Amino acid sequence: MTRLERRWCRALLEACLPGEGGLESVDLALFWPRFDAVAPLHLRLGLRLATWVLCFGPLLMLRRPLARLAPPARDEALRRMARWPGIGELVEVARIVACFALFDDDAVQAQVRGR
Repeated sequence: MTRLERRWCRALLEACLPGEGGLESVDLALFWPRFDAVAPLHLRLGLRLATWVLCFGPLLMLRRPLARLAPPARDEALRRMARWPGIGELVEVARIVACFALFDDDAVQAQVRGR
């Protein structure tokens, strides 16, 4: 992914896991090199496709890209797009990668493990 796509992807992943305890406070700088090194090609390509489709799908509904929507509107946009034929799977890909990114963070792992 390009740097610009990474920024869009970041907005998408934050929309998948919003609010306190979500991805907004997690530094993904160490996650991306690991993801690129170990994620299967089909997952990396699926995330890239999900990033393009889901970040710009709201243009059709709300005339604004996902990153320019307020957090509650992002969630609603993702829910609406998940009902579109063939798009629900892309939402799931984004949600899965968002979970991978969240649990890749050392602080989150320590909190989950009770340390």
